[in-house]
Amino acid sequence: FFFFFFVINTSFFFLNTTYQVVLNHFKIFFRSKFYQLYFLSFITQKIFL
Repeated sequence: FFFFFFVINTSFFFLNTTYQVVLNHFKIFFRSKFYQLYFLSFITQKIFL
């Protein structure tokens, strides 16, 4: 029983940490100027085409 609980706990912790890492990467990506420029060009293409 304790082993089972331990496995669940560690897997949950692992998922949580990976989620945090992915979230941080997305925050950095969204803040970057490169993404903003890309997004603006994408919107202008949608408008003009």
